[in-house]
Amino acid sequence: LAFRDIPWPQSCQPSRPQHVSAEAIAAFLCTDPDTTQRRKRALLVWHPDRFRRVMCRVVEKDREKVDEAVGTVARALTAKECRI
Repeated sequence: LAFRDIPWPQSCQPSRPQHVSAEAIAAFLCTDPDTTQRRKRALLVWHPDRFRRVMCRVVEKDREKVDEAVGTVARALTAKECRI
């Protein structure tokens, strides 16, 4: 897997970690009436400890970028703005 192969939780797929933003993630995941459940399910996928099982399949040159972006996603999902 390369960075570009990962389906990041935002409407426009980013080309680099700096393009993964809390605002885009919130707009993509946190507008649903069932936001709390959707956020919890997303955290099961995007939490850095859980995402490690995928990291072994990421190409070496992209691992640092993926790790940075996964951290951004996890922080966005736990942010106050993404809760109801």
